[in-house]
Amino acid sequence: MQETLGHMNTWTIYLLLLVITIFAAYFCIAVAGFLQKLKLSMTKKKNGKSSMGCLTLLILVTAGLFLFVVFRYLVLYAPFSTDEPIAKITAQQADDHLGDFKLAVVFIEKGEPTHSGNYVIKGQRWLIKGEILQWHRWLSAFGLKKMYRTTHVLGQLVTKTNAGARANSYTLIKDDQNALWRTLSSACKALGLVRVKSICSEAVAPNYRETVSVWISDSGLKVRLNNVQADAHGVKNGGNKKNGAHETGDAVKKTQSNGYPDREEAIQR
Repeated sequence: MQETLGHMNTWTIYLLLLVITIFAAYFCIAVAGFLQKLKLSMTKKKNGKSSMGCLTLLILVTAGLFLFVVFRYLVLYAPFSTDEPIAKITAQQADDHLGDFKLAVVFIEKGEPTHSGNYVIKGQRWLIKGEILQWHRWLSAFGLKKMYRTTHVLGQLVTKTNAGARANSYTLIKDDQNALWRTLSSACKALGLVRVKSICSEAVAPNYRETVSVWISDSGLKVRLNNVQADAHGVKNGGNKKNGAHETGDAVKKTQSNGYPDREEAIQR
């Protein structure tokens, strides 16, 4: 199911949700009408049996809300496998009156770029925050796998150049502004249907010479140079040096001089 949804754009999924909602509403109305007629025909029977109509309607409404929440999560989050890139970031100089530096971010899903954005950062370092969503085990049995989304691009101050200096933050999500969705999402978390964990990359200084990649794994987010990314795939696929590729030791020496270790500990909020 997730692979099929992954090939759809956002508006296609919204249209699918609308069709499902309309069908569910029509079905509930039809069932309510049938139950009303059934209630009138059974007036001579015990009143307790007529309450089955309300119970059935309640079950149908609950099922409709559950399906809506599941599809909504599939729209807001993206599936991922262990240790894969989710963004490529290039640092650039920014105008002094705007910020300390600028980040050009290309977001990636399943190895393909999806969208990009430019963010002027105030601070000496930058970091990215996100969330990992894990389904309840009985939902995972139906093919629902772990998912993620990026939520913030932030700056971080190491030393204040002036008294009024403040780091800035960009919010990449807007669904939390919807009160109905917040209520439904909180209910799912309280019932244990989903578990959402906040993750955060380590704050790093801008690298003006090379493009870096942000990778996601079960433990969190990591920032790597692209040559380290190639070495990681080489080790994973065989562990031997091929076609003159950098060895892991060489990559570490190079990244240490730029302040980017090949593996960084994930920081969780």
